[in-house]
Amino acid sequence: YSKNRDNYLPMTAAPTPPMPLVSIGATANAVAVSPDNSYWAVGYNGTTPLPGYLLLYKRDLVTGQLSQLLSPFGPAPLPDSDVLALGWSPSSTYLAVGQNSAPQLRIYKNSGGDAFNELTGAAGPQSQPSAPLKGIAFSVSDSYLAVLDNTGSLSVYNRTPGTDIFTVPSPADGSTPSGNIQAIAFSPNGQYFAAAYNGTLKVYKMNYS
Repeated sequence: YSKNRDNYLPMTAAPTPPMPLVSIGATANAVAVSPDNSYWAVGYNGTTPLPGYLLLYKRDLVTGQLSQLLSPFGPAPLPDSDVLALGWSPSSTYLAVGQNSAPQLRIYKNSGGDAFNELTGAAGPQSQPSAPLKGIAFSVSDSYLAVLDNTGSLSVYNRTPGTDIFTVPSPADGSTPSGNIQAIAFSPNGQYFAAAYNGTLKVYKMNYS
């Protein structure tokens, strides 16, 4: 669709991509474009000649061309099982990756120069989801990271201000949605969080105090 003021109109012909993507010979499960429009991430599964289950492209902001980031650039280390979900933080600093096997959640940080290093140990997620992920959402200012696994369970990580540490507050205060959740999203201004159940939508107002 092409946006014209407040209207989205179907395009009569598909636009010519600035650069054709590499045929990976496998099923692509997730695609995510960084909010600054600089990077395109593609998660896939299956046995392919391309290792890592994750492709990261950099977009030339002048020409629009896409170039695959290869070692020593791009994500390191690469995921080691099928990538099922992807999510960028609003600042384009963090790329959260949900893979099929443990660890189900991997968080990469753009350290500059097109290098994306995985946060591990004292940084990154301090606990792991118990099942593969199907949904990832960041809040404004990269403050919260919500992940939804394939059983419908939700975990919300709080990033300690000024650090790369992501923790799930414990004990839970009862405000986190629970049940068979199908989809999640933060509003662009960070004030609201929505969780969709079977036939039900719940909207929460965020309290950052």
